[in-house]
Amino acid sequence: MTTDTDLLLTEIHPAGYAVLTMNRPGAMNALSKALMNALADTVDALGARPEVRVIILTGAGRAFTAGLDLKEIGAGQGSLGGTDGRPLNDPVAAIARFPGPVIGAINGAAVTGGFELALACDVLLASRPARFADTHAR
Repeated sequence: MTTDTDLLLTEIHPAGYAVLTMNRPGAMNALSKALMNALADTVDALGARPEVRVIILTGAGRAFTAGLDLKEIGAGQGSLGGTDGRPLNDPVAAIARFPGPVIGAINGAAVTGGFELALACDVLLASRPARFADTHAR
């Protein structure tokens, strides 16, 4: 089974795993509010499906995720609260709630919030171009 949104591609395989692909390659999969909500909602929904025992999380294009979408924040979109009046769902917390292992397939940059998202995974598999950075202090 495959379900897609513009921001998050979801493939559910009969072998008991799901592949989630953050799909904003033009923005290095920057974590917009909408993508964070979609990711958290999808992980929670998959956690309620006993046939999905493992999640593989990756990013489209050349990055896992560059972290928070600073353009969205800088454009006056307000704080990191939710986009539709609801509180922002935390994808890191959703990964922690998932009852099975979450594998981070790191295909490129995992920076700051993306690094945090990677660290929330139970297992990391990094490709040669994978890069990890925490730039909070900058």
